[in-house]
Amino acid sequence: MNKEVNGCVVFEKQGNDLSVSGNLSVADALTLSIVCIVSLAKTSGISLACIHQTVDQIDQHLELEECEQEW
Repeated sequence: MNKEVNGCVVFEKQGNDLSVSGNLSVADALTLSIVCIVSLAKTSGISLACIHQTVDQIDQHLELEECEQEW
């Protein structure tokens, strides 16, 4: 199944796999990722507090890497 949105983003679904390709901005890709993560968490019974904690840990790690690169 192919579904084209706004002429620039293509969603392809084969079984349980979904791929997204096209001209995505960083904000679009991030928004899509967050929606997918929250949806997966809700259907899997994972608490959103756990997801929030994981995202905070990733954010702290990225800030640390960014700080190290500046030195």
